[in-house]
Amino acid sequence: RNNGAPGAGTKIVIRGVGTTGNANPLYIVDGVAVGNIDYLNSSDIQSIDVLKDAASAAIYGSRAANGVVLVTTVRGRKNSKTKINYDSYFGVQNIYKNLDPLNAQEYMYIMDEGRVNDGLAPNDWQTMLGNNSWLNTNYPGQGTQLGDDIWGMLQDGWEGTNWVDEMTQEDAPITSHAINITGGGEKNTYSMGASYLDQQSIIGGDVIDAGYKRLTLRMNTEFVLFANDEHDIITIGENLTYTNSENRSVATGNIYYNDLHDALVQNPLMPLYWDGSPDQYGYTPTLEGISDGQHNPIAKMYYNRNFSNLGNKNNTIVGNVYVEIEPIKDLKITSSYGINAWFGHGRSYSPTYALATKFNNSIDGASQSQYMGNDYTWTNTISYDHSFGEHKVNVLLGNEMQKNNLNTYVNGCLLYTSDAADE
Repeated sequence: RNNGAPGAGTKIVIRGVGTTGNANPLYIVDGVAVGNIDYLNSSDIQSIDVLKDAASAAIYGSRAANGVVLVTTVRGRKNSKTKINYDSYFGVQNIYKNLDPLNAQEYMYIMDEGRVNDGLAPNDWQTMLGNNSWLNTNYPGQGTQLGDDIWGMLQDGWEGTNWVDEMTQEDAPITSHAINITGGGEKNTYSMGASYLDQQSIIGGDVIDAGYKRLTLRMNTEFVLFANDEHDIITIGENLTYTNSENRSVATGNIYYNDLHDALVQNPLMPLYWDGSPDQYGYTPTLEGISDGQHNPIAKMYYNRNFSNLGNKNNTIVGNVYVEIEPIKDLKITSSYGINAWFGHGRSYSPTYALATKFNNSIDGASQSQYMGNDYTWTNTISYDHSFGEHKVNVLLGNEMQKNNLNTYVNGCLLYTSDAADE
């Protein structure tokens, strides 16, 4: 996968990594080109074929420059009884090897050693801990009290806060359920499936309920309308997959948007909670005497991430309908019309909070957005595959038309200030 976050995309490299652009292959699911196969449950996949040479992938044009992954979903079989398969598993997730950051005593020792090596005096930690200008200005005496409380804890042997541990959920659960029904008669086949995946995140799972949920519904059917004694003449069918997903994630970008990075660089001298905190949830304010830019990582994650994905729903519909005509044996004329559509909506709330000069928000507000988009593919082929004696003839002629509609995105927000609320 691209990373270890729940719902992270699958990464497949077939023909090597190029110097420009990306190396992602072209994914074809039941004849429809899609951007990825993350929406599928493994129980829905019947077979996967990989086309890596230019000749086999030529039919897909320049889109196949990085290779092609052909996915066929589960199908029924003719003249077979109805078969029901249920697959389920439950597991827990933990970090195999966690980081071991400095504790409070080690942190102060290393920082003092750096100053001494520069020819400076060691830090006056007791004074620095109590030097909280924002807290003392807005809540007189509280900044000094916070420093005294922390200094007293350190004198009693407190080893500080391990922010990675505070951000990590032990035994994060993952659950999957899938059911498939397949079968067929003399002139028809059917396959239906439903699956549900619920994966909680190890990072932030018990802080902001970070995780990934996905519901997938699938239906494949095929019917023979006309046939003779030798072969089927007219066959119609469809493949349809619907996915509804919700992803509440922590920040995993660069150093300016990465919750785990915030935990790693934060000093261990700050406790997660403080009884005298003016914050409604009791988060400890920033120790501005140590660094005015290092804020409580858990508070930062909670206020910036917990309200940003309120009921966000993402939906995809991938499928096609097709007709196959075989006027004479081994000569097949096939036409398929496929769609890859996506739509969804999201809501978020920006609460007010104040924990430092550089970490506060005095304006609360709400926003809502929605999006939609789709791709259409129309494929027509004529094939002749016939064997006579020791010889075999295989001819394929086809064309494909694809239309990509631009994504439509609408967003609106409403902000409140204390003055506006009073009016």
